Amino acid sequence: MYNSIEEIKMANIMAGGHFFSHNTIKFFDSIVESGVYLGCYFVTSEKGPDEIRKFTIRKALPDGDIVDHGKSQGYLKKADAIAEIKRIEKGGLGL
Repeated sequence: MYNSIEEIKMANIMAGGHFFSHNTIKFFDSIVESGVYLGCYFVTSEKGPDEIRKFTIRKALPDGDIVDHGKSQGYLKKADAIAEIKRIEKGGLGL
């Protein structure tokens, strides 16, 4: 379980991942939009070809890998992505 985005970044780097590399962040125009929820979830935003910033729930796995929870860029509002994480936290089914 992770306590901060910095811990997730370090785990990803140590696993040989590139999720947080400068080139990856620049290519996807990514922003980390939240802290860590439930020890593994966080929200990012990216701009796609349509130039609209959309939000994605990410899950940091124990091995340092980062996976999407649900659809990539599946939320038009950061608040909706965070609300989904809170549903998971309350024992909801989530996505």
